[in-house]
Amino acid sequence: MDQLPFLLADPDFYRPIEEAAETGTRYESCALPADWRHVPKALWNVCLPPGGIAATHGWKVHVSATSQRAQHVLSAASAVCVAQGAPFAYLDNALFHTWLHHEHGPPAGGPSGGTFIAAYPPHEAAARRLMVALAAALDGESGPYVPGNRRYCGSMAVAYRYGAFVEIPRLLPDGTREHLVPDGRGRLVPDGQGVCFALPDGVVDPFREDRLPPRADERVPSPRDGAANIGGRGPVRADGEVSFEGFTFTRLIRHSNGGGAYVARRESDGHDVFVKEARRHGGLRFDGSTALARLTREYATLCDLDEKLPGIAPKPVAFLKRWEHGFLITESLPGESLPRWVRRHLPGTRPTAYQDHHHIDDHHHREVDHDRKLDYHRRCLNIFADIVARIDALHDAGYVFVDLSADHVRVDAADTVRLVDFEAAGRIDELPGPPGRFPDRPPPPTDDERARADPYHIDDYGLSRIARLLLFGPMHHVLDREPGAIAHLNRHLWQDGVSRPTPAPERLWRAATRFTAPPSPATLPTPEEVADDPVGRLRELRDRTADALAAMASPGAEPVYPTTRFGYASNVRCVAHGTAGVLHALRVTGRAVDPAVLGRLAHNSLRHRRDTPPGLHSGNAGIAWVLADLGRHDEAN
Repeated sequence: MDQLPFLLADPDFYRPIEEAAETGTRYESCALPADWRHVPKALWNVCLPPGGIAATHGWKVHVSATSQRAQHVLSAASAVCVAQGAPFAYLDNALFHTWLHHEHGPPAGGPSGGTFIAAYPPHEAAARRLMVALAAALDGESGPYVPGNRRYCGSMAVAYRYGAFVEIPRLLPDGTREHLVPDGRGRLVPDGQGVCFALPDGVVDPFREDRLPPRADERVPSPRDGAANIGGRGPVRADGEVSFEGFTFTRLIRHSNGGGAYVARRESDGHDVFVKEARRHGGLRFDGSTALARLTREYATLCDLDEKLPGIAPKPVAFLKRWEHGFLITESLPGESLPRWVRRHLPGTRPTAYQDHHHIDDHHHREVDHDRKLDYHRRCLNIFADIVARIDALHDAGYVFVDLSADHVRVDAADTVRLVDFEAAGRIDELPGPPGRFPDRPPPPTDDERARADPYHIDDYGLSRIARLLLFGPMHHVLDREPGAIAHLNRHLWQDGVSRPTPAPERLWRAATRFTAPPSPATLPTPEEVADDPVGRLRELRDRTADALAAMASPGAEPVYPTTRFGYASNVRCVAHGTAGVLHALRVTGRAVDPAVLGRLAHNSLRHRRDTPPGLHSGNAGIAWVLADLGRHDEAN
């Protein structure tokens, strides 16, 4: 979930995480000498001795820490860095620490993932001295494993990798930047912090002999593919597959900060199983829980449910611990996720390519579409009833699913439902907090405090969102911002374009609208009003959108208009993500453009023209076109 750091600072718009008002505990380094400089930079506080960072690249030394020990580790590690004159940087606060270690944080092996402190010694000998001192000062500390790093001399908190100290960016066509580092021959190559420790051509690890002899289960596997990093360690067969405890890992499904998900083969019978991995100290949530703690809890839940309600959850096969990782192994379930099922089966409302190719007349198409919609409704009712029955059975057994979403429902070829991912599920008397107050999940929108106190209420909210997906498909998310759109979605999907209206089934409609109350007074015209005057209503929508854009403009700021998360990675001036695109839209709709906004676009685009790509959507060509259309020909040229 790369968008997470842009969702925490503002309730309405994408803003960088460093703008968040509530950041929790702020960390403080040891006292810096008078001639040192302290430079805030995004998530980091950079501490520089006289002369700054002496090298552009080399052996980066990383220190990791749990959230509970972060301040203690920083106090000790910063004192060592200052004593040795090594520049260093550390995360500013608890929010930033949680984000970099969050289960939905930077992709496993992504920039800075797992790191709390980074130091930049000028050469190999300085790096060795620094790591020896840090390992001694942090003896007994245990932090998250930093992907792509190698731990130093058995330390559980100090690690290193080869990389750039000073950014060497290469501009890409979409405006993003790839960071580079010189290899052993001086050629610039991508400076990637992958899942496994790896070195550029011509660079040799000079510290490997410093390390203590590895334990038998501490073998470093080949980085040949994702599966080779399972658990960080494991016997690797000649064919490259990883195997231990009678299971051979055959396919990587995904990596995350908390651990991977895999398909494995059980050697005893050759059957496939599903494997969910959790790394110690990793995969944080904002309540402080770790992936390994949640996985251990999930295994206990699955074992209890398998005894009391066989078939209600994936059957647990084993729970294994390997190196610092835990592995939950369950049966492999057939089918696909409910969102994917909906995308494949939700009927459309326009003539299909098949109809055009076979010259099917419009009346016949409407009849066929009507029948398809009725069949879809029938299948949805069966699926929803199956989900409700399984949730009711959980409740009768004293359990709450808690994190009930369509992603945690699988549907097989016979439309039989299975619930998956019981990580947040638990007994009513063992839940970590009141239902509806889980930090990673907003509470159900209700003013009924008695309902909010109902421990099963959060599952009712999840069922409501599942019903919304079944009725409205991916478009249902718009209802979170504008509940009044529900009448338009209903008409668009179930009444227009068919020979006879196909009303949404009453049971699904009641469930879907339980937490989606249209505002009063209405903020949107009714579907009937739109149908009576479609052109007039479109003009009204155009004008209201233009008015909103004008109201959101901040001519003295950058970005001038709210942008997307891609805008921060590329640039906020281009047509695709920035000011030029908004001004183009205003011009073609006949709206006047604020001269101050246009002047800022021209000035900033000229200033940054050399570090902006040339393209139409993300770069200078599109910006120049917009400037020319708005009369700024000199700047456009």
